[in-house]
Amino acid sequence: MLKKLFLVTLLFALVVSGFIGISIFVVGDFDSTQLKLLGTTACVGAFCLTGLASVTGSSTRWFRALPYLGIGSSAAALALILLLIWESWDTNGINEDIYFKVLACLVVVAVSIAHLSLLSAVQRMSGLLRWCQRGTLLVIVAVATLLIVGILSLPEFDKELYLRLLGVLVILDVLGTIFVGVFALKNPGPKNMVLRRRADLIRERLGK
Repeated sequence: MLKKLFLVTLLFALVVSGFIGISIFVVGDFDSTQLKLLGTTACVGAFCLTGLASVTGSSTRWFRALPYLGIGSSAAALALILLLIWESWDTNGINEDIYFKVLACLVVVAVSIAHLSLLSAVQRMSGLLRWCQRGTLLVIVAVATLLIVGILSLPEFDKELYLRLLGVLVILDVLGTIFVGVFALKNPGPKNMVLRRRADLIRERLGK
């Protein structure tokens, strides 16, 4: 029920923001307020997409919390960005460095969960492809973890080694996502393979 409520709210926000953006492009004069509205529209659209992507994940127990984490992080990141766009936050009361670090971490979490959910939603797999999917999911988590560690600057680490490791993982992330996405469309999956084999056996018997 809660997931459906979030979904309806996100769709409504996406439609409203799209209508506002189109109206500004059609009849607006692009003053400062309308430019802020366009920025708001773009941010609402982007984080609605990450929120919507978060609810598409697998229903297994390992992924049940992802929709709520994805929607929550997307909403929190959107709120912080809107405060910046409309200049509604008190720079004297909030440390600017902490503010932007929290914002960056929330964006990483929102995008990573959306990525995890979309990849885990691919079900038509068997054998090697399934292991490739699991490995890519782990790589996504590793990339997100490294990015958050780099944003927060928690440990003292070798920056060159950090960038090399991050670059390797990002490449593996992209390759794994493309591999799973492309070959899952061509892979008939275990159930369909069984059905095809039975159909082939029936054809052979009818041919005899």
